[in-house]
Amino acid sequence: MNSVAVLAFEDDGTLSVYATFEQAQIAYEGVDVESGVVKFYRRDGTFLEPVFTSPNRRGKFLGLFPWVTSGFYKLVPNPTTAEDPFALALFETSRLNANPWFSSVEALKLALAQEGVDVEWSASRAGEV
Repeated sequence: MNSVAVLAFEDDGTLSVYATFEQAQIAYEGVDVESGVVKFYRRDGTFLEPVFTSPNRRGKFLGLFPWVTSGFYKLVPNPTTAEDPFALALFETSRLNANPWFSSVEALKLALAQEGVDVEWSASRAGEV
């Protein structure tokens, strides 16, 4: 587990696991990150906020044809965010992409729980969001 740095939760319920921040940043274009298609967390459950070092750019060619250029971002830990708690993001996960560390979401949760990460979400916690 020590080689896992970032967990990326996509809005369709898919979870991807990356060894480095850089690998996670390369996997998702800035326009998708900006639109909220993916949320990042460190393996300890801390939200990773995308901070854009160059913005996404949009425009129209000849005033008719839309274009977009994806900006660049870095992932910065933000433990005081208003984003969903890590346990809720795990609860909403329906699929784990293939990776060299975990065969299932349950295996991931077990490994994280053994490190002291809060991985269990219940309806009684819904008021925390």
